[in-house]
Amino acid sequence: MKKRIEQLKEIIKNLKKTDRGRALLFFLGYLLFFIIVFIFMHTSSGGNLDRSDYEKGNTIGFNVDEIMENNYSYKYTITVDINDYEFAGKRNGDLEEFIYDDNEYFRDYNNKKIYIKNDVNDWKESNNPNDFNFFTDIDNVLELADNATYVSMTDYSSGKRTYNFKISTTTIEKIVSDIDIDLDDKPNEIMFSTDEEGNVVNIKMKFDSYGKYKNYSKKYFSIELEYDEFGEIKELENPIIE
Repeated sequence: MKKRIEQLKEIIKNLKKTDRGRALLFFLGYLLFFIIVFIFMHTSSGGNLDRSDYEKGNTIGFNVDEIMENNYSYKYTITVDINDYEFAGKRNGDLEEFIYDDNEYFRDYNNKKIYIKNDVNDWKESNNPNDFNFFTDIDNVLELADNATYVSMTDYSSGKRTYNFKISTTTIEKIVSDIDIDLDDKPNEIMFSTDEEGNVVNIKMKFDSYGKYKNYSKKYFSIELEYDEFGEIKELENPIIE
């Protein structure tokens, strides 16, 4: 190796003696500079990620397998400017129970119906009280992430991590409403936070630009999904007899 270095030095020394040699060295140096810049940009810049990248936890270190098992407790907080709307519940398979605005609800994913409790054993069919339920459905959130750009990762001393994505209002509107628009606004953000094992336990979507575009909000619009008690929710009883 040392001999090769000495030979290279001698070649460079001889090239410097002529105008053509100096021009060649300049060209090679310039080319090397751009190759280094290209490699740096390619490895450090974000890009769209396939869902398998985060489900398997191989590429960027987190997965959503625990959520996809559909056995957990949750709290969803939707912030519209200064107002917070909270949904707290539990899910086991295709059955879910939750509380919103002091009312008890039951959801059956099999018949795609939601019920509200009127009395001790009296339930009636209800509309979904969550006007932004598209953004609390994990499949929709993952589709948004599929089309977002991965920006960075924050690593905490506890072993927990937060993965940061950016997504345009144009992209969100296409996914949500299948409408093509062309806006040049501030990017929206999606953040996946994990526990020490790399399992996602919190997802926050800061969609201020999208909220203003849709006239949902004047300034702030965000959706935070918090998950807990994975695999610990016992069988939920279906109170509806049809």
